[in-house]
Amino acid sequence: MVRARLRVHGLHQGWSRLREILGVQQRVTATFRQRDGRTLHVRKATVPDPELREIYTMLNLPSNPGGIKKQTYITHDDTFVVPLADFVCRNFQ
Repeated sequence: MVRARLRVHGLHQGWSRLREILGVQQRVTATFRQRDGRTLHVRKATVPDPELREIYTMLNLPSNPGGIKKQTYITHDDTFVVPLADFVCRNFQ
């Protein structure tokens, strides 16, 4: 189905070449320690190169798969981290 949709747009690549093109983009996580002791994790996809962006356009897909995810954690000590949402739910209900 994917290759058929790409052929309609004039892209006639084999699976091995498509895997090379699609394999360039990755998801990365940046971790920050905030002043109040909480830890912030931000997950985001890298910017696609022009060839990959063209494939996303042909398939009518967003060029930033997964969007941007932000998660804040409260660190109780160096080994135990609790997601802020879990901490708030358990401690204030």
